Amino acid sequence: ASGIGLGSMGSIGHGVGRGSAGISNGDAYWSPPLRTDAEGLVRISVPLGGGETTWRVAFVGVPDGLGPASTTADVASDLPLSLRIDGGARWVEGDIVETNVVVRNRTDAAVHATIEATADGAAALEPRLVASEKQVRTQSVDVPAHGARTVRVKLRGTTAGEGRVVLVARAPGLPDDV
Repeated sequence: ASGIGLGSMGSIGHGVGRGSAGISNGDAYWSPPLRTDAEGLVRISVPLGGGETTWRVAFVGVPDGLGPASTTADVASDLPLSLRIDGGARWVEGDIVETNVVVRNRTDAAVHATIEATADGAAALEPRLVASEKQVRTQSVDVPAHGARTVRVKLRGTTAGEGRVVLVARAPGLPDDV
């Protein structure tokens, strides 16, 4: 299985699925051959990663005495409350970028969410209050049922190198999205 980029990219599961003992190295998942039951059915669990995306799962079936057949299935992975950031691929040192963060609510009720942002490495939140301390910004957003809102996080490319931005969405009664 692999993320095909219809959301944010991720890697697949960090464990073994129930019902099929397999190998997951973070980039791919492989299950040893499984036999169908008396009704011709088999249950396969494939661990999907935390990235909200559409995962493509490939299946290969080999009937007794015949050649293999294969197919794929696209499996959407989504959370009740989720974030998607669009910060661009590269910044130049000194760039100030106002990133758009889409906060999506897939529940049947409106959600009052808190979005927490931190940055490190070659990225810093703007305005930078104390250069030597890790900054945390928190903002709230009301997201309608089955709707989305966009919030902005202002960042600066501080030096050459790799930067990291971590966003956390929290709302009462829902799992966090990081």
